[in-house]
Amino acid sequence: MNILVCCSKSFYDRVSKIKVELESLGHIVTLPNSFENPQAEAEIWSHEGSKSHVLWKDKMFREQIRKVEASDAILVLNFKKNDQPNYVGGSTFLEMYEAWRLGKPIFMYKPIPKGILRDEIHGFSPVILNSNLSAIPRLTLDESVFSEELDVEHLFSVCRLHQGSESPCLFLGLGPGGYRCARRSIDDSEAGYCNGRYGIVTPTSM
Repeated sequence: MNILVCCSKSFYDRVSKIKVELESLGHIVTLPNSFENPQAEAEIWSHEGSKSHVLWKDKMFREQIRKVEASDAILVLNFKKNDQPNYVGGSTFLEMYEAWRLGKPIFMYKPIPKGILRDEIHGFSPVILNSNLSAIPRLTLDESVFSEELDVEHLFSVCRLHQGSESPCLFLGLGPGGYRCARRSIDDSEAGYCNGRYGIVTPTSM
């Protein structure tokens, strides 16, 4: 699975270790914006002023969208920041919203934080990993069930055959422009958003 790591810049020092572990589990990792230069935003503020900062933020927002679109899922690293457990900042919340809007699975390293955004994050239906990255499934695509039309009943039956009656289903679509997008459940009423071909995606055992 191609996973975009999302987190506060305060947690960038932990990202490299997470990346190594994800790759050892068979995933491809996309790093957060400005990961190579965490001080970029502060430097623009101090040396170029507010107008340049606005342009920089606009660029980062657009880059966030591109990265979410190109990924199969996002992983939110929400460690303790100052006195706030399981911290999720504004930019990370926007990435979570974009992933939800596109139907991408959202994995959270730790539980949903308390606070003003709790209900909204809960509404994104994230998968809580409780620090266990091995709970993220490796995915394979069964191209035999690809079709131009989304045959809900057929995909649902194949999903249950692969995963059992109690397991959630993931579906992969090839959307406009060639980017991939995944549905968390066949029951999702937005399942047709991709306007492309769909196939079932199933976990691969390690």
